Amino acid sequence: MKVYELINFLQTLDQEKRVTISGYEGGVNDVSGVYDVHLVIDKNEKWYYGKHENVLPDEPHDEVGYLLR
Repeated sequence: MKVYELINFLQTLDQEKRVTISGYEGGVNDVSGVYDVHLVIDKNEKWYYGKHENVLPDEPHDEVGYLLR
């Protein structure tokens, strides 16, 4: 999802509702911030990993994106 797609989607929602992300082992957490991440796109194939991998800034990467936490 690109930033403009997220903005467009969020603008269609009730502006008073809470935004959450999945918890580590269960439950949900409030979004507490947005962080820059350096991404290797389509790195992981196993279902239990996220599709992309975030790496350190000095490592080879495909693009820079954002991570919601």
